[in-house]
Amino acid sequence: MTSYKGQLINSPRILTPLLVGGFLILLSPMHQIVGQTTPAPLPAINYDMPDDNRMGAVDANGRVVIGYGFYYVGEFREGLAVMKTERDGPNGYINTDGVIVIQPRFELAFPFSEGRAKIRQNNKWGYIDRTGEFVVKPKFAEAYNFREGIAAVKLTNKWGYINQEGKILIAPSFDRANNFSDGLACVVMKEAGLGYIDTTGRWVIQPHLEPMASLNDAIFLPNFSEGLAVIKRGTAYGYIDRTGNDIISPKYNRAEPFAEGLAVVKVGDKFGYIDHNGKIVIGSMFDAARAFSEGLAAVEIDNKWGYINKEGKLIIAPQFETVSPFKSGIAQV
Repeated sequence: MTSYKGQLINSPRILTPLLVGGFLILLSPMHQIVGQTTPAPLPAINYDMPDDNRMGAVDANGRVVIGYGFYYVGEFREGLAVMKTERDGPNGYINTDGVIVIQPRFELAFPFSEGRAKIRQNNKWGYIDRTGEFVVKPKFAEAYNFREGIAAVKLTNKWGYINQEGKILIAPSFDRANNFSDGLACVVMKEAGLGYIDTTGRWVIQPHLEPMASLNDAIFLPNFSEGLAVIKRGTAYGYIDRTGNDIISPKYNRAEPFAEGLAVVKVGDKFGYIDHNGKIVIGSMFDAARAFSEGLAAVEIDNKWGYINKEGKLIIAPQFETVSPFKSGIAQV
């Protein structure tokens, strides 16, 4: 047993990351996770090849499954990945066999979500289907991926919502709009504040809440997750339910959305985790912390990242400069 700042913990595992395709990866020590699903190919870099043609993809054992020869290969989503064959060339898509299924012809391309991918052409955003055909012509100033069958889009200076065929479901009338999550979307009216609408555009929580300070927080924090959403009052953060009532009163220096039953909160200058009732489950002892995924969460201690379980026990000792969540038993570090 070892001790960290007064808390007794099990001796953490010291794992040696695998160098896979130019990236370091970890295989999850949570045996109930590993092997449940077959991970998608992992983007890989061969540093011995020229800069313009050294990306491909490998499996979790480091075997090359998509030959090196691309300038860029992105993360696989829904069986497809964005790719470029040249540094300044257009974007297209490959499948998990490395076959180009959508020829490179787009200025910018994003991963698929719910059968659609957002594409930029001539500085306007639209959406393609899995055949590469535009189902929503590029005409929006900004656009988000589809969530729950609906996407937030910006037309001129206002945000609204469309369906997967491009039909306007909720007319552009908001100064800021997030995608739907748990059936509600966070929107902002400059003069009134932040509120929530349902998929018909009806106000469920009237716009009276304080908007988030930064754009990144505005996109990430106030979305409903597991029935609760983060709110901000002055410098304090807490949570409301779907009726707009305070469930966990604002008292934290920062709070983040719930994942797998727990949420990251900041007390003073340290981070810990609470449950849906606001009970501290893992004390605030970390320099930084991230959401749980597949039973593990990344935490920072003395400028190094490791992973804990839901009991707050270090499972993978802090040893990494950068981390990512576990997906299908694999995390890139």
